[in-house]
Amino acid sequence: MDEGRPASNPMSNTWTVARSASTRQHVEWVFDDGLPKLKFQDLVLKSSSRRKILYSIRNRLRQDRALVLLSKPHQGKVMEVVAQSPASSHFYYNGEYTRFSDWRFIFKARAGLLPLNGAPWKEGDKGCRRCSKADLETLAHVLNHCEGRSRCWQLRHDGIQNRVVHTAQHSAAQILSINKQVPGTNLRPDIIMKIDDVIHIIDITCPFENRIDGFEKAKHDRYAPLLEQFASQASRVEINPILVGAIGAWDPANDKFLLKIASRNYLKKMQKLCISDNIRWARDIYVEHVTGRRQFDEAEILRNPNFRPCEPVLDDPLDVPQCSTSATAMPV
Repeated sequence: MDEGRPASNPMSNTWTVARSASTRQHVEWVFDDGLPKLKFQDLVLKSSSRRKILYSIRNRLRQDRALVLLSKPHQGKVMEVVAQSPASSHFYYNGEYTRFSDWRFIFKARAGLLPLNGAPWKEGDKGCRRCSKADLETLAHVLNHCEGRSRCWQLRHDGIQNRVVHTAQHSAAQILSINKQVPGTNLRPDIIMKIDDVIHIIDITCPFENRIDGFEKAKHDRYAPLLEQFASQASRVEINPILVGAIGAWDPANDKFLLKIASRNYLKKMQKLCISDNIRWARDIYVEHVTGRRQFDEAEILRNPNFRPCEPVLDDPLDVPQCSTSATAMPV
């Protein structure tokens, strides 16, 4: 019994150490007909389960921590949407298509831990530092509502639109229009294409991830008047919304339409690219909002839609190390 005995207490042994550990972890010892059992919350572990004691207790503590986190009013709003598709977290293990600066940003963004004025722990003025229209500066306001970032929103939207167009061009689809006003209306669908005598009206949106209900509300029916207008040109007309969240949530409902123009293998890659693109835009919009410095080269993006900037060279609030300024072409 000498081996492993704490030097500070020569009277200790295996049983006294076990009793101390049980007290700390709130584990009760119960004897039933002389046979010992361990009771932890509603778990009862018999001697036959002695090899699973540590796993069982740790797993219960892990579940308790998760329940506490989910019970907080703010936590889980974003992850409820992100969890709908594994693609939304594709970069967790290998960082594929994701810059280091984006990696450091996205986890804080999804957990609501960015130090914006509207953060619960921030004191003083809670309003937006760049506009006077928001009394509470939140990430949703910065990424989707602060008017000073409107050009970023357009380029973010166009990036996804270009990927859908590129995919359709390599399929049997016939592209009828791209971001053009329909004659006789004031409606301007993102893409209209025809596949097997069916006209598809594509509506691309990048809503903020605020619960599943809020995400679904982004699927507007504003193009419903076009159903009748195009009815004579095809056997059927469909409106297909494509949603990619502002901080990288993928709507599984996108797949139903995209599988008409892409193989399953390429769709998986396209999901990752669209998600990483939006995360990159989210990080750049946030840093531009906080610092006032533009984080992207608009001229280069317009000249080459496949342009993908590498790590930023200027210091930013996320404390990202400086890296090379070279740029690489974005996979398509």
